[in-house]
Amino acid sequence: MSSIVLRNAIYRKSFKFFVVALGLLAGPGVLFTLPYILGPIEYANFAKMLAVSQLISIVGTVGLEVACPRLGVKVPIATRHAVITTLLAAFFLYFLSRSLSTPQYILAVIAALCNTLNAIYQSYLVFSGRTMSYGISGAAKAITILLVLILFLHAGFDAGVAWSVASVIALMIATYFMVYERDRMKVDDNPANTNLAAIFKLGLPLAVIYGTATLPFVLDRVVAQSHLSSIEFARYAVAVTWAVPLVYVGNVFQQFIIAESDEELFSKFAKFATILFVLEVCYAMLIVMLILIGVKIPYFTSPTDFFSYWGPIVSVYGIYSAFAFPAAALIQKSFAVKEIAKLAALTAIFVGFSSVLLYVFSKFADGAGIAAPIVCSLIFGLASILPRLYSVCKHISTKKIA
Repeated sequence: MSSIVLRNAIYRKSFKFFVVALGLLAGPGVLFTLPYILGPIEYANFAKMLAVSQLISIVGTVGLEVACPRLGVKVPIATRHAVITTLLAAFFLYFLSRSLSTPQYILAVIAALCNTLNAIYQSYLVFSGRTMSYGISGAAKAITILLVLILFLHAGFDAGVAWSVASVIALMIATYFMVYERDRMKVDDNPANTNLAAIFKLGLPLAVIYGTATLPFVLDRVVAQSHLSSIEFARYAVAVTWAVPLVYVGNVFQQFIIAESDEELFSKFAKFATILFVLEVCYAMLIVMLILIGVKIPYFTSPTDFFSYWGPIVSVYGIYSAFAFPAAALIQKSFAVKEIAKLAALTAIFVGFSSVLLYVFSKFADGAGIAAPIVCSLIFGLASILPRLYSVCKHISTKKIA
């Protein structure tokens, strides 16, 4: 009897992990198709818009995707705050759009707003344990985005226009699932716990922690635009696309741990990190094998050419995500507000130091080429992961002593 119960538990956890993975990976998987559809110059222009859009979304979210579901803030209130903060972020980050025209920047803002709301709605589903809706909505959005992109690009529309329209439709799908699950959302009716002060007391420290965590994967492309030609930037963006699944696999682990809500899972931080690192090594080996047997990568003329871009990127991404995402799950579910505030302060110190390092590097970076964005990823990756690992290890040791 016990073996049947154990087997059923394994099946249940495996199915939940698969559904979480489907919901998270389906959307980003669409980006793999674009280099095969677009030419290098067109793809480079799209990648520039996407990088700026993602940066706006990172700043605009200000931790709301974690703070609102965790505090039980009503979804309409969370939506209102997210719209305001994203538009403010777009206003203040306008100077970063020097490589974009005004129409392109407007498209980037539309996509950023949709992405911010999507992230918040998905977090509500995860925190409420609505794993099935999370997975189905992710897959539905991915299929819709792919179809819209194919139709619009075939009709001759710009890739930025196609992506923005697809983002709006994807948000409509996410909104439908939020309405469908609204009676099952965990909501706190006490205004004292969900007012603006309470939201930002938790959200702003989380914005520092998680905003810094995403900088290595977005800011590097902003830096790359200043150091690479359009063709080189298109190659860099493609190489990133083939490396970024390591980050998404880590994110799957993070969302699964949060959805499972099992305290025992948090005591297995080292085991999760080890499993994740092994999976990432297997992924890297699989990509190497595929390239060597003849799989063609757009804009690259040879495997050696591709590996010169992809190798350094995948090394930084892999080591980072193996430790950062299991730690992030522990922080989101287990850390008290005071612990989060202390971690945010420590992260801010590291970010300040890293910004100085990046500034010094930029003074000597003329002609650095691909090394410039790689160094940027490395500097901000360390600024994010070192404070996080220190705080998590301290938290775990305190729990053991208690």
